[in-house]
Formats: sequence, C-alpha cells, structure tokens
Amino acid sequence: MAALKIPVISSLPAYSMSVALEGATYDFFFRYDRRDERWFMNIGDDLFGVPLVAGANLLRQFGYMQVDGRLPPGTFEVRDTANLDRDPTRDNLGTEILLVYNESV
Repeated sequence: MAALKIPVISSLPAYSMSVALEGATYDFFFRYDRRDERWFMNIGDDLFGVPLVAGANLLRQFGYMQVDGRLPPGTFEVRDTANLDRDPTRDNLGTEILLVYNESV
C-alpha cells in the first residue's frame, strides 16, 4: 500500500484540482474558513465540507461512498511533518502539514 502526498497549498484560500488515485480521477476543492480557522475539503459532487484534522481517517464515516466508487477506495490523513499532530493552519498546509492518501491495495 503506497502513501501519496496530495499537492495541497496554503497560498490560496480556496482552489480546486483534479487528482488521479488508483485508476480514477477525482475533483477536489479546498477552502480555508476564517471563522472556524480550519481547512475543508470537498471531493467531486458527492462529499462536502470534510474538515482537515490530524489523527483521523478523513473518510471513515463515508465508507459507503467508497464502495460504490464515488470516493477513492483508500484513506486520507493529515500528517504533521514535525510529528506534533497539529491541524493545518492558513499558512502551513502543504509544507509542514501534508494531506496524504493511503492506497487501498
């Protein structure tokens, strides 16, 4: 099972991109919410507002959407390069704090 770094950035408060994962391409939208001081991720037209938080399988509660192919079959996690288990801030997403996809196979 390979771990892939998703190329997220913090220089823009909102942006979209497409990423190929395990043979399929998925559309992502990332946005920083100033009120909550948190990054959120959408995947395609099926999953909205997943908070990027450390120490969690970000798609855990959406397994049924992985089975039917609407979401990638692996897991997403926020990984702190300093091993401090920090959530991403407005300025460190993609540098000190990474979004990692762990393949299912």
